[in-house]
Amino acid sequence: MSQNFKPYSFEQILTLTWACIQAYFPKILALGIIVVAPVGILTAVVMRSFSIHNSPQEAVIGALLIALLGAFSWMFLSITISIFVSEAAVQNTLSVSQVLEKSLSRIFPTLLTLIIGGILLFLLFCLFLIPGLIFSIFWAFMFPAVAIRGKSGMDALSYSKSLVSGRWWNTFLYFLGAGILFWIIGLLIGMVFGFVTQDETSLLILRVVLSGISSIVGVVFSTVFFLVYEQSLPSNTLEQ
Repeated sequence: MSQNFKPYSFEQILTLTWACIQAYFPKILALGIIVVAPVGILTAVVMRSFSIHNSPQEAVIGALLIALLGAFSWMFLSITISIFVSEAAVQNTLSVSQVLEKSLSRIFPTLLTLIIGGILLFLLFCLFLIPGLIFSIFWAFMFPAVAIRGKSGMDALSYSKSLVSGRWWNTFLYFLGAGILFWIIGLLIGMVFGFVTQDETSLLILRVVLSGISSIVGVVFSTVFFLVYEQSLPSNTLEQ
């Protein structure tokens, strides 16, 4: 299948990401807090409970629960922010409650896609590192495919792969570049606050806040990336 890509750049995606955050920061932040805060509270409760009863079995259960809560939080945050950004991109700004309602309707298709993709990636990584890495990039847009385009399961994975095919290295380098950039910004902010205060509680709260903001910005970037990739393909390619 021939694919003729329209031009795009890493700077373009970053610029669009920043413009989206600037224009809709209050709603994006509100959505992030509503999604992440309850899971954060549950995680804190689990950590406290299993620090009191610290038998090896309970420690394993606690770690598993925390991992599951973290995965669910990231999944729900991804589909919620993706829906909002995609609607804003076409000047159809939804209220926070409308976005949450739409996100809730996509939880089970997203869970199905996450389970299928997770199992397949686990098997690929078990076979060898390289196949797992390759397909983790091919399937990098599975959440937007579910949240925005209504795909699920293998359809979502195939749709993501159709966007990345022919430009795997660009996708890998763009995500890597964004990850490094966001990490450096967070590190610099942390260093500045480290000079201002040495209070461990304040620094812990700062790290949690920076981690949450970084996650939100990362989802906005990924969603903008997804939309730019869709627009850069010929329309007949996406219909196939």
